[in-house]
Amino acid sequence: MTVPRCVRCKGSKNLCGENCRYLSNIGLIQDREIGNEVHGMSPPAVFVGRHNYPKVNLGPMVPIEDKEVYPDTELMYGESLEDLIAMRSSLVRSGFSSNVSVGSWSSRLIDLTQEIAMSTSPVDTEVEFRKPPRFEVKLDAYTQPSGPYGEIRKAMITENPSIPRDVDYIVGDRDAKTTTALEELYKRGISVSQSIRLLSSGLLGQEKERKLVPTRWSITATDSNLSELLLDRIKYYQQINQVYAGYSEYLGNRCAIIFIPANWQFELVECYMKGSLWSGGQATYISEMEDYNGRTKYADKTAGAYYATKLAVAEKLEQMNRQAKIIAVREIGDEYFIPLGVWVVRETMRDATKNLQKFDTLQQALNWTKNKFMFSGRWMDKSQLLEKHRKQRRLTDYIE
Repeated sequence: MTVPRCVRCKGSKNLCGENCRYLSNIGLIQDREIGNEVHGMSPPAVFVGRHNYPKVNLGPMVPIEDKEVYPDTELMYGESLEDLIAMRSSLVRSGFSSNVSVGSWSSRLIDLTQEIAMSTSPVDTEVEFRKPPRFEVKLDAYTQPSGPYGEIRKAMITENPSIPRDVDYIVGDRDAKTTTALEELYKRGISVSQSIRLLSSGLLGQEKERKLVPTRWSITATDSNLSELLLDRIKYYQQINQVYAGYSEYLGNRCAIIFIPANWQFELVECYMKGSLWSGGQATYISEMEDYNGRTKYADKTAGAYYATKLAVAEKLEQMNRQAKIIAVREIGDEYFIPLGVWVVRETMRDATKNLQKFDTLQQALNWTKNKFMFSGRWMDKSQLLEKHRKQRRLTDYIE
């Protein structure tokens, strides 16, 4: 399956060697005066860049105006595109440079950034920049939009952050591996968003192994690790005994999930409709999957959306105490013209699992799902799992 270059790149891999024409043409650069100093209630949001890794830029995100900014993406779901952009563009990505390895950390700014990352509520923060930031909105297919970038001269927090006891305990456990820490956070009800912040800020893992993790990488790593931890249990559960399907849509992302009685298998089919972000002048279908034993390579076509969807599905199966074969479908319409991050996929897929419909046959579920999409049932011809399922022989086939 040939995947167009823009769909593979999503503005992040520089496959064309030029500035991304999608991200540069959206027109979110605005004229606004920002001084050398910013003081406000910083949400517990930090950003760790990936350029020049292992030397990266990181720092807290500080508001330039009095606007409520939700601390977690779980709380953002359902907000309008305009409100999301306004909310996120009001944050300055204050930054300083550091090596990712724990042995290289010596700056008080590291401690400040980590304290903010551990908080569950906004923290009163003062930042002085080396020069006034130029206002512009940074867009990315994986992370949330953010406002201008400013290099920190000095910063301080003027109140004690509100840090949950469970977070403080797990961050303080310097013998636990990263996967163990993520599992414990999840079990104790800590949001996926906060777990991503903690991992990105170098607060999880064994003491000498701790590292700063670029935000983009920490998102996928958290989704992947948590889904695998859930699947370690799910694969011991009985299969579901009938077909289910669920659907939800948000900001031009139309998402459906079909649960089929079988051992665990998983596929994400994505359709970029003509005129949608990255698609160019043609509709594009991509599909990636895994069998019972999982994947050995990164899902580089569907990328972060694959692991975000997989977590949403694994959460539902764990809730059901069952395992199943899963076909997830995401259709991206032209309404989704600004990338907001893979959290949109995770939360829309989660919503699709909340009110599952029961069906007597797979064909009934497919017919129900087909009517939800602009391109109707054309995705079915692209589904690898559906093709294999239809060709697979069953024990009942041999019973006369």
